[in-house]
Amino acid sequence: MDFAFDGWWPQPISHAWMDEQSRTVVLTPINGYEWPVPILKDANLNLIHIEMLNLRLEYTWLDILCLRQVGGRREDLHVEEWKLDIPTIGAVYYNKNVVCYLSGLGQPLTLKEGDLESQQCWFRYAWMLQEVGEDRVIAGDMPDRPLHTECKDGKYGTQLLTKFHKQLQSMHETWFEVSEALEKMHHWVSMNPVDKIAGLSFILGSELIPVMSLQALYAQNSRIYTALRIRILCHYTPTTSRRNSKFNL
Repeated sequence: MDFAFDGWWPQPISHAWMDEQSRTVVLTPINGYEWPVPILKDANLNLIHIEMLNLRLEYTWLDILCLRQVGGRREDLHVEEWKLDIPTIGAVYYNKNVVCYLSGLGQPLTLKEGDLESQQCWFRYAWMLQEVGEDRVIAGDMPDRPLHTECKDGKYGTQLLTKFHKQLQSMHETWFEVSEALEKMHHWVSMNPVDKIAGLSFILGSELIPVMSLQALYAQNSRIYTALRIRILCHYTPTTSRRNSKFNL
């Protein structure tokens, strides 16, 4: 990627991953046909490109195009590249204005009963902890969609809409509240066993992040995740006052 563009950093895209039955793979010149790109069957990379242009974005960063995926001509590079990609991907979103597709990549924003409890819900997605960014633009939004529901006395018409807006408003706070993130991560879902480990590791703000071996992490995922949660609990002790909460090393 050519970074000689007046210091502008690509604006990242975060999206909910749908189940495998809803996805297909496509080959595209965008990644030089290096690997098959997993995408929703009714999504279109060209339409996503147009939506980003409508948001006045010149450069964007999308994981399925910028991170080597499974398959392709150089599958041997997949494991090697992800040793660094997994622990450092959070830096792409850190302090950035993130474009979020809450209902799936390239999909209009929708909300129905059961969505917020679904395994594919963006709010329950382990990687969300890294991808929340400094601010967010919700893609796929339309005037008649959930974002435009009027608030009256702290409520948004229905219990479902109220819950949606509360989750939307609180997602940035999770990044700063380590104990809250730890509790939520225990209930969040992940596509890969290492996602929770990487998500929790990033918010600790370590200056040095070890290279991650996928084979070792997959084999020892449960033990490593449990050890990491215990370590966080031991090092971060919240004060008794929630109002002035802080964490001491």
